[in-house]
Amino acid sequence: MHRLHLHRSSIVSVLLLFAASVAGRSFAQDGGPAARVAPFLDPQAAVVMRIDLGALAKTLEPAQQQFSEFIGEDEREQLRAALAEVASSISGLQKLGANEIFAVYSLADAPQRGPFIVVPGVRDAPNKDRLPAALSQFEACETLHGALVCGPQAILDRLKELRPGQRTFPAEAFAAAADDPVAIVLSPGDDQRRVFREMGPELPAEWGGLTGEILADGVSWAAVGIALAPQVRVRLVVQSQDAAAAAKLQAAIGGGLTALAKRPEVEQVLPAALARSLARGLTPKRDDRQLTLEVSADNPLVRMGALQLLAATGKLRAAAQRNEARDNFKRFGLALHNFHDVYGSFPPTASYDADGSKLLSWRVFVLPYLGEDALYRQFRLDEPWDSEHNKTLIEKMPEVFAAPAAGGASSGKTAILAPVGDSLVFTGGAEGVPLQGITDGSSQTILLLEAPTDKVVVWTKPEDWPVDLEQPAKGLFPEGREHAQFLYADGSVRTLPRTIDPTTLRALFTRAGGEPALEK
Repeated sequence: MHRLHLHRSSIVSVLLLFAASVAGRSFAQDGGPAARVAPFLDPQAAVVMRIDLGALAKTLEPAQQQFSEFIGEDEREQLRAALAEVASSISGLQKLGANEIFAVYSLADAPQRGPFIVVPGVRDAPNKDRLPAALSQFEACETLHGALVCGPQAILDRLKELRPGQRTFPAEAFAAAADDPVAIVLSPGDDQRRVFREMGPELPAEWGGLTGEILADGVSWAAVGIALAPQVRVRLVVQSQDAAAAAKLQAAIGGGLTALAKRPEVEQVLPAALARSLARGLTPKRDDRQLTLEVSADNPLVRMGALQLLAATGKLRAAAQRNEARDNFKRFGLALHNFHDVYGSFPPTASYDADGSKLLSWRVFVLPYLGEDALYRQFRLDEPWDSEHNKTLIEKMPEVFAAPAAGGASSGKTAILAPVGDSLVFTGGAEGVPLQGITDGSSQTILLLEAPTDKVVVWTKPEDWPVDLEQPAKGLFPEGREHAQFLYADGSVRTLPRTIDPTTLRALFTRAGGEPALEK
């Protein structure tokens, strides 16, 4: 099962992701969401997202059941924790008396400060420690125009000077997504529409021929409604200035999607027939001057495409992790050879105190040759890896040590281990082995290996990979692991399969076994 990696997030940080790719003209209307958010809109306001807290809360449990179908068992607990945090934030907002929240993005605040949050009906700003997680992440919260407003202090100061009524968003746009717990409304103003015309895209005809003029005339406003239950569903409604403008926009979108479906990059992850069908299915339908598109998880075509993309994403992620590990190995190869140039040998597996007890891993002693001299100087070299001082440095593990599939640098653990044994390059003793001691040839001798993810170690700990020469592959290829990468003493990186002959692997581990030359 290919996994979707999840991280805990507050309700705002989760839901603002929906607005990231949406960039929306306004009509004065009374009542409803458009009126409630209007006092906070300036002439450059571009996107407003509304979240119906009660409706969203009801969809979290069915959403969890749906998403669990597409992720591995070890990711489901993370999903449960993330959605529990969302539920907690909703509960906290409701305790303040909130039924809805708005996230507002204005070009006046771009790009550094981002959106701000409006919570209607909360007239008294609570103490910082009483704010739910959805709001406590913001720099400041104050009450303005009968609502709690949270965001960077600079934005709040700007809003205090804003004269209400300069801008409203179309009530009909909010109405288009009224049935959904999350509604995102795009409403470009006159200045933004002029920018579209003057500086918009100019795509070639084979890519649909989209132009800034088509965008300016084709998008009077757009609304995206997002529902999580009973099925995940996204509905897009675009209002154009007239039917002709809507037809041009529809043709440009359809042409662009058709061209995209033919791209080699798409063909690598989706069968050609499925890609073409998706392109047709994702082209909005037109009714007079309005375009609509609905994408639902219960649509067989969408479901098939999603599963194909998940499978492809898993393969791409695995390939990226292999490439990252290979690049890290190459850096270690260079660092170890630079160490050798200075000391006349590769480093010993560990440093030792006067009593022969291990102190620190070889990984610490190559830090200066990895561009990490400042970190190296922080270690107390006469203390063990788990001394009170040295333990504080575990969390500072450089990215080059990170195991891509095992938590990354934040785990403080690495999969880059030295194979250890009397007849190997890393002997386990207090002295390092020089290149002259590798009589089998540096291109025929393994220097480091990539351990399985269940065998990663704390990077500063003098712990590596003891090799049983009777069973040299023992533990290297657990179920599901078909290949592993190795750094050779000449600095090259090669991948070996689990089917490698034990005699060959034994010969590659030993530095002076006298075996015949092996294939590279």
